[in-house]
Amino acid sequence: MQVKIKAFSELNTKEYRQLLFLRVAVFVVGQNCPDQEVDAIDLQAMHLWLEEEGRPVAYARVYEEDGHVHFGRVLVEQASRHQGLGKKLLDE
Repeated sequence: MQVKIKAFSELNTKEYRQLLFLRVAVFVVGQNCPDQEVDAIDLQAMHLWLEEEGRPVAYARVYEEDGHVHFGRVLVEQASRHQGLGKKLLDE
């Protein structure tokens, strides 16, 4: 498993598409949460994910707002849950 962390400007289009696909699968489809998934925070956030066999399996975005660090969109894909990946992600 590989740990990746990149600013928005460092992401290539394939990586960003994979991350958005995973976020939509977990939050919009899996949790039936029809909120705006893509927002301006993506542009300022650091994107942190765990990658297995070339695809993200856990993800979080980290950003600063009003002098506080925020972790948002923290997720683990359904097939990879109960393996401690969320903790591993946040430990990184």
